[in-house]
Amino acid sequence: MQNQAPTAYRCDLKDFLHDLLSFVEEQLKEAVAKPEDQLAAVDAASGVIPLMMDRLFEDQALLAQFMLALGDKIDERLWQEQWNKFAKMERGEFEVTAHKMLEAITALRSLVA
Repeated sequence: MQNQAPTAYRCDLKDFLHDLLSFVEEQLKEAVAKPEDQLAAVDAASGVIPLMMDRLFEDQALLAQFMLALGDKIDERLWQEQWNKFAKMERGEFEVTAHKMLEAITALRSLVA
């Protein structure tokens, strides 16, 4: 197997992260607004985590900020389990957790704006 060159991305890291955070925010707001969409919206939001983590390794300072803000939700070993638990939370607990995540996303978006 040959060594592969690092991927040459066409999109600036911060712009990319801003777009992903906006998507996650949109999905979480949808899940909060429509209880029947909770599972599907959280599943959709979680789909960006591998992409986000892949690019975050380009900037260790940003990676640290994201890890502090989102914790296990973006930990490479735990993120799937954490998002699955989040999607299946009872409604009251889900809303509290979602609002905390939305606050963290707002703060992170200001870092990458």
